[in-house]
Amino acid sequence: MYTRILLILGLVFMSFALKAQNRLAYGLNLNFNAPMVQQKQTGFSSNGGLGGGMFMEIPFSPMSLSFSNRIQFNSVSYFSPTIGSNVRSDNFELNLGVKEYFASLDSSALFLHITPSYTSLSSSLNGPKAATQKRVNYSNSLNHRFDFGISPGMEIQLSQRVGLELSYTFYVNTTANDSLFDGRPNMLRLGLNLRFGGQDKSGGLKKMMRESLEGLSKDTLYIVNRSCSDKMTDDLLNQLFEQYYDHSAMRIISDEEIGDLSRKNEDHFFAIVGALFGGESEPESTGIYLLNSEFEICDFPFPVLTTYRDPMGAPCFDNRSISAQAIITFNKRLKNRS
Repeated sequence: MYTRILLILGLVFMSFALKAQNRLAYGLNLNFNAPMVQQKQTGFSSNGGLGGGMFMEIPFSPMSLSFSNRIQFNSVSYFSPTIGSNVRSDNFELNLGVKEYFASLDSSALFLHITPSYTSLSSSLNGPKAATQKRVNYSNSLNHRFDFGISPGMEIQLSQRVGLELSYTFYVNTTANDSLFDGRPNMLRLGLNLRFGGQDKSGGLKKMMRESLEGLSKDTLYIVNRSCSDKMTDDLLNQLFEQYYDHSAMRIISDEEIGDLSRKNEDHFFAIVGALFGGESEPESTGIYLLNSEFEICDFPFPVLTTYRDPMGAPCFDNRSISAQAIITFNKRLKNRS
């Protein structure tokens, strides 16, 4: 009965996911299971087991947070010294949870699943010799054939379609007696996720950043002069950018133009040259800040702040040489898009 419930729930989520197939990521999961069975009292040991299943992810937002769903079959075996045999344990699982992709982790992901689980088989071959061994089925004597676990883990992107996954599942009700586990032992898993469809999460935010800065190369960078020295006039700043900046067209704008440009429904970038407060409690810093079309500071992995100081520690933008070096560095960072 529980197997049918898990299958029905899996089909319901598949049907729901198909309605969002233009945003759906799906594929196969293959994993090695390492049950945590080593216990001093009983002397259990294990060589692990294998598993596999299908997964789907429905993103909540374009790049980062996704609803994660997986239906999976797992098999493990462990040696029970009390009965002198390897016990085989098979189960079906439904993994439900969320997955968050992080650009700071090179677009790898952290996830948390709630894992309803049903043990379909728990048995062993008992007998002194191979010819006289008989398979003994313990499934019906288990009190915790149906259980659920909590599974945190991490997926590391190996390529556009392949991810390496490491997780640990803690089962809530499982216990162990002198002979075997009543339910599922806690599980450490190492797996491969093979993605066949959906958004490419490999370097997702970095890819978006590269595409945005490539778009800037065909557009205009709007520069706001907030230099920390009266020596840096708009005319001088314009001369320096014309000489040392060639990633895109550029134009120095006044404060009065910011509002009209930021309200336009267009993608473009601003650059603040000079001082900017990060917040009321944060110190003032100086450099070249990159802002989006809404006049908000860009997020990682964009080159948010570019600074240049000589070994003598001269203030930024109070002389032509240091200002030129800062612009050269800023120009290289936009071009490299690394």
